[in-house]
Amino acid sequence: MLQPTAGVLPSDPRTSNHVAFLDAWERCYTRIHALCRRWVGGDPQDAEDVLGRVALRAVEDIASRDDVISSYPAWLTRLAWNTAMDLHRERACRRHAVERYLEMAGAEGAREVESVESEHIRAEQYIGLRAAVEKLPLRLREVSERRFLDEMPYEEIAEELAITNENVRKRIQEARAILGRRLAGGEHR
Repeated sequence: MLQPTAGVLPSDPRTSNHVAFLDAWERCYTRIHALCRRWVGGDPQDAEDVLGRVALRAVEDIASRDDVISSYPAWLTRLAWNTAMDLHRERACRRHAVERYLEMAGAEGAREVESVESEHIRAEQYIGLRAAVEKLPLRLREVSERRFLDEMPYEEIAEELAITNENVRKRIQEARAILGRRLAGGEHR
């Protein structure tokens, strides 16, 4: 484990950051280790890998900073989160490469395992879609909520709203056009 140095903080922000980092690392190590372990699915070796990367990133970042870090526990937690997510992304890239190879080779059973980050991204996209759907005119909103958010088939939507299947499809087509313009342009009106 990295050991803090004793003494008064020097006036140079880089040296000051380094001394404060070592002290914060010692104080936060157990908590950061537990968080890393949770973020990597409980694997102790992965947690150690993430912790090592966090320490390296922290030292590199401190060496290049000209300002003083205001909250080391928060900074270290954010650095650990980002590093754990980087590990998930690296593994997802490798997994996708293997899956593509297996698909090209005709192998069966390749399956995607989602990372914590991809689940979080999907939740954010769902919230954005819901907000955009809520702003649609009522006749389009009714079918869009059922189709896009509740994932109902066209036939059930038609039956529930007492309209034809063709009418449902036409309204969905209109809604997609509006939502596509709004979401692509960042417009939420």
